[in-house]
Amino acid sequence: MKLSKTFQYRNVWLGTAMLLIALFHSGFSFPSPILSTLKELAYFGVDICLFASGIGCYHSLEKDPNPLGFLKRRAKRLYPTYLCFIIPWLLYKVCTGPLPVSAIPGNLLGVQSLISWEYHFNWYISCLVVFYLLAPYLKQITDTAQSICSDLLVLLLLVLCSVPFWNQDHLIVLAARLPIFYLGMVYAKHALQGTELTANSRLLHFLAALAGGLALLLFFRWFPSRIWSHGLCWYPFLLIVPGLCMLLSRLAAIAEQYAGTRWINRLLGVIGNYSFEVYLVHDFLYETLMVTVSRELSMIPNNLLWLCTIPVVVIGCFLLNRIAKLLLSFLSGLAAKCGSR
Repeated sequence: MKLSKTFQYRNVWLGTAMLLIALFHSGFSFPSPILSTLKELAYFGVDICLFASGIGCYHSLEKDPNPLGFLKRRAKRLYPTYLCFIIPWLLYKVCTGPLPVSAIPGNLLGVQSLISWEYHFNWYISCLVVFYLLAPYLKQITDTAQSICSDLLVLLLLVLCSVPFWNQDHLIVLAARLPIFYLGMVYAKHALQGTELTANSRLLHFLAALAGGLALLLFFRWFPSRIWSHGLCWYPFLLIVPGLCMLLSRLAAIAEQYAGTRWINRLLGVIGNYSFEVYLVHDFLYETLMVTVSRELSMIPNNLLWLCTIPVVVIGCFLLNRIAKLLLSFLSGLAAKCGSR
């Protein structure tokens, strides 16, 4: 099986990742220790997203290597949605509490968390901005590396470059995630070269994931006070995520063979296709509104209350997507009129 075939289920990866991220941010509680541990570790859904994004960025730059064209395509894909979301968010913040005027441009441009950890919507937006700016240069580095050893050396260098950002909460979260984005670009390069997923490579992915899981366990046990400030909670997923994504593709391919399980692929695919909208809406709902709502409605069973948020997120994503499309259509029409004059 060719590596490139596994990429056809990237939306399944993203759908799974968004469910994990939403679980991590939610207030669901589980009696099972296994499910509770999964919830505590579900933040790695972001690493799956960044791995998949690295693959997508490499393919985009392979089709058109012009950096400005690449950034325009990324902005056209994401910024109208972000703009339609962040303006209401800023208005909400202005109405409910102090929001410095200086924080407004930073949030509109998606870089506020690079400036300050206070008064920003979410660090992931800044992460995308920085990684997209770096993507054309990372692709050049990826293409220059002519062997797997060279790829691993660059990956190690990126990990080491994140060390100076230890104890800088608003920057380590980005610096420690850059290697997984680059790793996605490496996989995209090898996929385009026709690399096969052999039995040996599958075994290697499994062993790497096992090593990553062991490293994560040891880091949580030995360095609990440094796990977040030093990026130790994220580095092991460099070993875990690629193999996990290959496994998800394998499971999706099996599910596709049976009529009774195809709906799982369709559902995860839809969630993955709207992953950016899901990320924005659920984060605002779970980390902002639900803090107040859960306190006011404490008489409702906790898990039932959180179950009720699912249709709210679905409706919010649909509305955000429609409004963003209307905005993009309006801006495109305006640009066409200005160009015809």
